[in-house]
Amino acid sequence: AASKAGILEKVEGELAALAKTASTSPAFAGFLENPLINRDRKSSSIEGLMKEAKVSPITLNLCTTLAGNAKLAELPKVV
Repeated sequence: AASKAGILEKVEGELAALAKTASTSPAFAGFLENPLINRDRKSSSIEGLMKEAKVSPITLNLCTTLAGNAKLAELPKVV
């Protein structure tokens, strides 16, 4: 999707930045990995964070989909 939209490099950069943040911020990593935060809360929280960071719609969609499927902890592996 990113390639077709002509923003592949932007999405790659956003995902790399998220992976780096997950590896350097214990608070963010804890949020991603915490199984006690329900899917809806994680999804709405990650959506708010991504909109605040002004990421592309493709990155936003990926992150909210991962959150909705309880796979947000896998985000660093996507990169």
